[in-house]
Amino acid sequence: MDFADPVGEPVEVDIPDQIGDYAIKALIGAGGMGQVFLAEHVRMQRAVAIKMMKSDRMQNQVAIDRFYAEVRAVSRLMHPNIVAAFDAGEFEGIHYLAMEYVDGITLTKLISKQGPMPIGQAVSVIRQAALGLLHAHRAGIVHRDVKPGNIMRANDGTIKVLDMGLAQIGRTLLSGAPQKEEVNENADTKGRLIGTLAYMSPEQLESPETVDARTDIYSLGAVFYFLLTARPPYTGEYLDQVYGHRHGEIPNLMQVRDDADLNLANIFRRMMAKSPDQRYASLDEVIDDLAPYSDTSSAPMWLAEFSKRQTQGDASTVSG
Repeated sequence: MDFADPVGEPVEVDIPDQIGDYAIKALIGAGGMGQVFLAEHVRMQRAVAIKMMKSDRMQNQVAIDRFYAEVRAVSRLMHPNIVAAFDAGEFEGIHYLAMEYVDGITLTKLISKQGPMPIGQAVSVIRQAALGLLHAHRAGIVHRDVKPGNIMRANDGTIKVLDMGLAQIGRTLLSGAPQKEEVNENADTKGRLIGTLAYMSPEQLESPETVDARTDIYSLGAVFYFLLTARPPYTGEYLDQVYGHRHGEIPNLMQVRDDADLNLANIFRRMMAKSPDQRYASLDEVIDDLAPYSDTSSAPMWLAEFSKRQTQGDASTVSG
């Protein structure tokens, strides 16, 4: 079956016209681990996004285990700021995940088109992403790949966190201590980075298997910087970026944005502190501290009431 890729070039993809109940329509994205297609549930006539493993990884049991770890991660979450999972399975050797289709644009593409955001708009985006990630953290899930390409803005202004492919899944015990789900990560990732270097916390560079929710707070701070400047906090060659995350000076927002005040600069610095112990302990604190700067004029109508309920600890939609 032939498709046009997201930039218009023809691509030959060995995918049938229909997988289970889903008619495949178009290729809408591709990464190192998988491809995402626009599809339609043939009975419900609902548009969905179908994520499939790449054919060259379908014989790799570690890759299959990692794929279904993502399936389990996203299936635990039901939140308006996280792309919802509908279905998963295997069809003629093709492993797939059916997800909510978001009619919108990634933050990477949005900034590429329009340039840096006004502070109020950037804050609104970050607070919505933080709401989704906070929900995941309360369900025992650390994303580990928070970046502009994994956050979308839907046409109604809703921000959606997507791609849980590198999520670390834990089970919160009565004692409060997290217990990791058994996934043989080392066999497939030993010696390689887990995440995206430009937005990766110092501790994730060192030991990605032992990070906690604070690594996502760091990465979200780096995304915030990208929205305000159209570049990540640390640039250059591989070693330059590694050094920046580990030892580099945290950028001063007041030096790169004339409209940033000292308090906002300090919020950003705390999000991107080198030591997890010096960072915010939880995203609900970030959401509260950023609230005075948020421009909600382009945000969806449901956001204000939902944000208030969630930061007060309403976890009624958390499962797991």
